[in-house]
This record gives sequence, structure tokens and C-alpha cells, in this order.
Amino acid sequence: MPNTNGHGPKRAILYARVSTDEQARSGYSIPDQFKELRGHAIREGYQVVEEIEDEGYSGGDPYRPGLQRVMQLAESGEIDIVIAAKRDRFFRSRLHRLLWDKDLADLGVKLISLNDTGNRLADGFQDDFAEWEREMIRERTMSGKLEKAREGEIVASCRPKYGFAFTSEKDDLLVSEEQMTVVRRIFEMVGPEGKTINATRLALSRQGVPTARGARSWSAQAIRDYVLDDAYKAHDHQELAELVSADVLRSLDPERRYGVWWFNRRQWRKDHRTGKKSYKWRPRSEWIAVPIPDPSVPREWVDLARTNIQGNRKMSALGKRFWELSGGIVRCDICGHTLTTQMTYTRRGKLYFYYTCRTFYEKGRDICPGRINFRAAELENLVWSRVSEVLKRPDRLRQGLERMIERERGEQDQAQETVRLTRLLDEIEAKRARFQHLYAEGVIEMEDLRARLSELDAIYSEAQRRRDDLEARRKDLKELEQNKEELLASYEILARERLEELSPEKRNGLYRRLNLAVRVPPDGEPKLSANVDLTISKNAESSLRSSATSPA
Repeated sequence: MPNTNGHGPKRAILYARVSTDEQARSGYSIPDQFKELRGHAIREGYQVVEEIEDEGYSGGDPYRPGLQRVMQLAESGEIDIVIAAKRDRFFRSRLHRLLWDKDLADLGVKLISLNDTGNRLADGFQDDFAEWEREMIRERTMSGKLEKAREGEIVASCRPKYGFAFTSEKDDLLVSEEQMTVVRRIFEMVGPEGKTINATRLALSRQGVPTARGARSWSAQAIRDYVLDDAYKAHDHQELAELVSADVLRSLDPERRYGVWWFNRRQWRKDHRTGKKSYKWRPRSEWIAVPIPDPSVPREWVDLARTNIQGNRKMSALGKRFWELSGGIVRCDICGHTLTTQMTYTRRGKLYFYYTCRTFYEKGRDICPGRINFRAAELENLVWSRVSEVLKRPDRLRQGLERMIERERGEQDQAQETVRLTRLLDEIEAKRARFQHLYAEGVIEMEDLRARLSELDAIYSEAQRRRDDLEARRKDLKELEQNKEELLASYEILARERLEELSPEKRNGLYRRLNLAVRVPPDGEPKLSANVDLTISKNAESSLRSSATSPA
């Protein structure tokens, strides 16, 4: 509610803030700020309601506890003004300052700084300078961290990985043997023992093994993260030569093996409306590899564990049969939804199994004008016939893989599009700044500013997503080209096995190794894509169709 206090001294909050970096750099401490503010309050005859501080918080964070307390007192009508020693004590963001000025003004409260000029343009320049200074500080800090990581040193900005501990100087990692024993057991269970992630999670929880945070219950995501983390994968000298600089490589013992701790993998952002943090993965080319002590997890365990969980999802057990295309492999070609599993009985009690388009089944033809179901045995046999036909021909494997790489290379000639999207992102940032200036000069209203910024945010997010997609596809193609021979060798080994005797479970595992994706159109003729070209000759079509109708 707006403040209705029209008599007596103004009720004031004295607000002080300093980040750890600022205090170390300038010595402008919380007590120094309060001393200055108290003297000003006495001279002006203000009634000090409360002194609020945010120590160790960035000026770019609008969700500081102190600011939340300020808003709480403003909404209850207990204050008239909030005073800080300098404008940048409140915010180092022009946008945040504009929004808070508007919201507090609606409540009859005003933000005051001892260095206010009384001129809106001059004060706006101060806010712009504070924001620029914060960006420069952040860039310098990040540049220092990146350089440190490139030199092969640990950046101790978070808790060490499970199984490791910081040295006393926090510039390197040591193996914590008690925790690393648990990590090795995880790889043994998921790798050689072939346990699922869920079975491993339950086993650790039942044994009372504490997690990294000391909890009793393990999560499936934590175990998956450990299996995929290169910190637990021993790299030899040759492998490290492809990941680190020559200077870092020379500092390593060529006879030893090392784990790899990746720095600069994630780009964090905070939603300015909700305060929630989220992240996206940076392009692989921006990751920095830092060698760390060998975790002593057998390399074959690591490789096998990763193979075992590759693309795994929850499998259907409906009807006590193994649905070899379930777990995200097969989808409706019309709506793209994963096909679910269903079974039905005839009047005589005969059981039939189907893969069903859930969208069609639950929402009808208006939402997905496809087909409601596909006979499970027929679809599984048709997919298997096509896959095994290709795997039995090593020459076709090589030709198919090379055709696919060439096709991907042709589709990804998107250098100009990447440049265009980068320019678009820069233009949006410039427009954002211009709109903020227009509001500061009184040309546009707050509601108009919010609407324009919201529109820019939507365009920015879409452009950034498209640029990241292009970069991800480029990276995937590069890895495929580099690993072509290794892939072909593994597929040729499969081809020498007795493919026709593989169980449904092993077929499903093979599909995952191939990264198989199946889309089924209404005519029931599946479209297959994988990390090899599964195109087959027309001469094989008749044999495939006949095999599709044979018993499962």
C-alpha cells in the first residue's frame, strides 16, 4: 500500500552494499558507508527505521536479501525513502534501477543516493557507467579464470568433484580415496556387472553410502553424471596432447595418466523476473581441459559403463514382453510423439501387442491425423530386417557412413547464417540499450519499455538457439569424421556375429549403439536414421517385406 505519512520527519532506510571484490580493491566497507549515511540522516532530520546491508552481493543481482527487505517495508507503508552512499550501491544495472524506481514510486517511496545530481540525464550517465564498470570487472575476472585454466590450473570457484579434494592453496586437486572407492564401485556396477543406473542407485542407498552432499538417497542423475564425467576417465599422454596446450603438456609426466576437468562448459543466466538460474551448454570448442590426478578407475570399466547407458531410457515391460523399439526409439511421423505400448485381447482371449501414437489415442485425429496403432511384431521385424541387412555388408556400411557425412557436410554449409545470427544478437543488445535511454529521457513509458524488452528477449533467445544448433551440428559432424574408422570397426565386429540369433534385449542395445531413430508414417513403412546410412537397395525390398510378416 502507498505510504500516507504526510507529517513529521521522513522515515528512512539506510542501505549499504559491497561485494567481496570491491572491498578488497577499494576498502569501501559496510561500516564506512553506514558512518556516512548516519551523518547525512542526522543533518537532514530523517527518522532511521532500519539499517540494511547486502555484504558480498553483486550490484547486478536484484534479488539480494536486503533489497527484498526494502520492498517488504515499502509495501507495508513503513518507509518514505531509502538512502545509499552512491547510486551504484543500489544497482549496477540501468534496467534494474529504472524498474525499481517505478515500482517504489507506486508505493510512495524514493531511492536517494548521496551522489545524486538531481539531473535525470546526469544520473543516467552514472548508472550507465556503473553498469559498464561491472561488465568490465566481470570480463576481467572471467578472463583471469580462463587464462588460469588454459595454463592447466584448477579454478576453485565451486566445490571439488566427488572423489577429489582441494589442496591447501586451492590450486590443484587430490584424490579423496574414501569417496573415490565409491566412484570405482559405481563404474564396476554399471560397467562389467551390467547393472542399470536405477539398480546402482538403489544399491548405494540401501548400503547407506553418503552422497557428495551427505544425503542417504542417491539420484539416478548423479550416477549418470559420474559415468559421463571425464574427471573419472584416465587419459594417456597422446590423448591429452589433443586437449591441452603444448606448454601444459610439457609440464605433465608422459608416463602417467590423468583425468580431465572441463572448465567453461556452462553459460549461466538468471531470469530477471523470477530470479531462477538456468544454464545452457557452451559449444565444445569453448571448453578448456585441465589435467587432474588419475582417479584410478579402470579405463575399460569407464568405456563399458558409457556404452551400457548410451541413450538408455525407461523400457516398457507391458505384457511381460521386451519391446525392442520402446524407450524413445520409435515415434509417430506425423506429430513426432514417442509411440507408447499397448496390448489387447480378442473375445477368445488371444493377445495382441501394438505400438500406439499417444497423441492420436488420447486427443484424436484433429490433433494428430495419423494412425492409432501398429502391430508390434510386424514393425519390429521390419526394422530389424532393414538394420541387419546393412550390418551384414561391411562395404555398404562404409559407403553409407561416407554418404551420410557428405550429406551432412552439404547441409551444414551455414557459415553466412552463423555470421548473420551473430550480427542479429549484437543488434538486439544495441536496441536494448537504446530503449533504456529513451525511457530515461522520458520518451517512452515503463509499460512500453517492458513490452519492447520482452519482444527483444524472445527474438534474442530464438536467434541464440539457432546459432547454438548450427554450432552443435558442426561439432557432431567433426566428431563423426574423426571417429569414422572406429565406428566402422565396431560395426564390422557386430556383422561377424550371428545377428539372426540376437535377443530383443540385445537388438535394443544395438539400436542404441547405432543411435537409431525410427519414425512411422500412417502407411506403416518405417523411416530409419542412425549414425550410418541405412538406405538399402530396391532388390532387398521384397525380402524385407516377406521377413516382416514372418513370426516374431
